[in-house]
Amino acid sequence: MNTCATFCRWIALLGLLFPVAVVAQTPPPPAGDPSGGGGAPGGGTGAPIFRFSGASMANGESADRQGTGSEIPQRYARWEVTPTISLFGIPFGTHLMLSTEQDLTRQNINSLNMGFSLSAQQLQEQLKQRVYQQVESLMQNEDVAEVEGAISSIEGMTDPEALKDSVKKLVPAEAYDAYAKYKRLEKLQDLDGDEILSRSRELDAFGLISGAEKFMLNFPTLGVGVNYPEYTQLSLSGVPVNGVNIEFTPGKFYLALTGGKTQSEVIYDTAGQAQEAFHRELYAGRIGFGRKTGAHFYATVMYAADDPNPLVVDEFNTLAPKSNYVVGFETRVPLIPNYWTLDAEVLGSMLTGDREAARLQNSDIPTFITELVDPTISSFVDYALKGNMAVMIPESGTRLQAEAVRIGPGFQSLGAPNLRTDLFRYEGKAEQGIWRRQITVAGSFKEETDNLIEWKSATTTITAYGVGLGLNIRGIPYLRLNYNPYTQRSELSNDSLRATSFGDSQRVENRTGMWNATAGYNYTVAEISMNTNLSYSHQETRTRFGDGDNTANNYNFSQSFGFLFPLSLSASVGLNDQEMAFGGVPTLTKTTTIEASGSYTLFDVWQSTLGIALATQKDTDDKTGFYLSTSFPVWVLGTMEIRAEKNIYKYTADPFAQQDYDELIFRASLNSAW
Repeated sequence: MNTCATFCRWIALLGLLFPVAVVAQTPPPPAGDPSGGGGAPGGGTGAPIFRFSGASMANGESADRQGTGSEIPQRYARWEVTPTISLFGIPFGTHLMLSTEQDLTRQNINSLNMGFSLSAQQLQEQLKQRVYQQVESLMQNEDVAEVEGAISSIEGMTDPEALKDSVKKLVPAEAYDAYAKYKRLEKLQDLDGDEILSRSRELDAFGLISGAEKFMLNFPTLGVGVNYPEYTQLSLSGVPVNGVNIEFTPGKFYLALTGGKTQSEVIYDTAGQAQEAFHRELYAGRIGFGRKTGAHFYATVMYAADDPNPLVVDEFNTLAPKSNYVVGFETRVPLIPNYWTLDAEVLGSMLTGDREAARLQNSDIPTFITELVDPTISSFVDYALKGNMAVMIPESGTRLQAEAVRIGPGFQSLGAPNLRTDLFRYEGKAEQGIWRRQITVAGSFKEETDNLIEWKSATTTITAYGVGLGLNIRGIPYLRLNYNPYTQRSELSNDSLRATSFGDSQRVENRTGMWNATAGYNYTVAEISMNTNLSYSHQETRTRFGDGDNTANNYNFSQSFGFLFPLSLSASVGLNDQEMAFGGVPTLTKTTTIEASGSYTLFDVWQSTLGIALATQKDTDDKTGFYLSTSFPVWVLGTMEIRAEKNIYKYTADPFAQQDYDELIFRASLNSAW
């Protein structure tokens, strides 16, 4: 109990460090207030010179045991804050993350990012809000109403130009001008991302964007600190870079620059468990023409390298420093704009496994290349290709997509550490809407293989199909049906050996079929809103020799109730039967799960939920869980959320296995916005 009390006080104090400053801040004006960025005639946006806003979240957890197989500690606290300073309507954001989980034995968890990248979306939302406000205002305009009345009075005229001329004769010129402005603004309401950049002149013509905002739209990303740049999945994706990340897109020109540290040096050894990593830096750039979401052509270069000095882990182990070059090109071609697009990417990489190894001597390689990339005997090169074609016809509800990817076994990018290599995959997908899209038919195919240069003893091929049917007919329950067969084959790469009895015995072939059906319906009975869902899935796997066969059936039923007063109830029941064969001996397991919860809102602001979850596997184990969560406002500081969870697990198959546990988990968070 003392631990929980101490933890609660610690979290509360941590959460107050930043939000206390909120009290001194003037809250942002409502959306309709001109000072909040609504459009003003003549190019003035009405934005204040300076504004301070943002959000803060302090949260933590305390438990009386560490989760089984989990690296999350029993107790931890985190604080994330995203303050934003707006100058002349331009938001500049910062994201700060602090955690008690920070540890010298691992990479940094704490992070800081400063720049425009965090707030570019906020600026885009500001501009969209201004357009929306102008459209709403013009909808109430008498001139617009007069023109719409004139249009509705003209029947049988389908030619747009003829209709326009006829309407102009019936209404004053200023009325038609207001209507034309209204229709043009209507088309700008759904602008997003690059579309805002391409239409900034129109926003300027309507007085909805300032000169400073128009200039800053040329920097979709302008970040300093810990950034997560996204070039492409094959080149740079999913790696943190502590440095700078910039995108500059004036007109049709595109430039991106990234540079900084991707990991810190770590050497740690405890109880024979060594963790080590080099200090690594990464530099990348892209240059080309066109918007990312439209037609474009970009060239990409990336270089990453560890510190050149080897890391001595212990007296027997030394870690070699790496370096990596990646060069490539990426393009998007709209074969038929808004309907048919083609994407392609080609990349080459050179990875040096040991920067301090002997230098490579090869007269066939031009001198300027060896001087540029400095290869060693540990260097190897490879390439990756990717092509994607998509066809979308909104009028008919048709979607088609085809993709092919080839990633060589030697292709490596330290900017995409989770990239799977030694892979050739091609796939296709199709979806068609029928009867005003109330019926959807879909199909897919995928095949992938590895061992592209036969450097492994066996080659694995995976083939997957998929067909689906969706019924969303108004007034009756919806229905989803899916069937997905899957085959995995693996056989020896050596042709002569594969033909022998030994080669045949090493061949692996697994076939899996998955069926799924889901139905549901929303309805009202005696002013109670209800939702009923029922699902069934069947999975069947058959192996070549039968020693890994298994069959599983899963049934689930859920029901929810929403009352006119602030109470909602929900419950679900699940049954799972699974039969597995190990060494030809079948084993049958049956699992039953029951969940129920109820939520009530008091005074329109205090919401609490009480729930229970039961899971029982016959003759093996059972788990019982209870939880209580509540959220409520705390003065002007924000919203406090508290959750207490009790879990009791008993392993009934072997009372001496000592796997039972009885745990209490307490979580708390304070969320603030200003």
